[in-house]
Amino acid sequence: MAITAFTATRLGPTTWRMDATSSETTPTYYWYVGGVLVETSSRPWKIVDLAAGESLWVEVFDDSSSTPVPGNAGRLIIDWGPVSGASVYRVYEYYDSAWTLRAEVPETGLGQYEYQTRYLENDTDIQWRVVAYGTNGILGTVRQFTAKCVRGPDAPEVTYTYSVVTGKVTVS
Repeated sequence: MAITAFTATRLGPTTWRMDATSSETTPTYYWYVGGVLVETSSRPWKIVDLAAGESLWVEVFDDSSSTPVPGNAGRLIIDWGPVSGASVYRVYEYYDSAWTLRAEVPETGLGQYEYQTRYLENDTDIQWRVVAYGTNGILGTVRQFTAKCVRGPDAPEVTYTYSVVTGKVTVS
């Protein structure tokens, strides 16, 4: 089993179409974007919209036992447990020298809450706070932490051509 060809074509500023072919008669494709499985399909193409600042980093397999190179998709998922008496949780990011409110997550009686961050800058320490609020203001201790976002390097924008005459690949 082998992917015999793969192309990524830019359709717009943040939109890409990816096409693959396989040596299998009826392959199943496993599409990974940024190290995350985004689709399992018999369709040999996928269209992806990227967030501002994101780079296309794709791996596609036609073998379910193959796995992608570990990587960071450029976002964090912040999660926390409930606080007794809370009515809302506010998620703040320390951005541009100030604490900026990014989300308000209502208390709904769940055992766990989460928030997915915006697309983060590469190789940067980011500070976050989760603050539980009740009817009387802040409840408990403010949960604060720092995370460093490190992604795989951005893929270079290159094209490849193969000459059947010389048997050589030209990268440009």
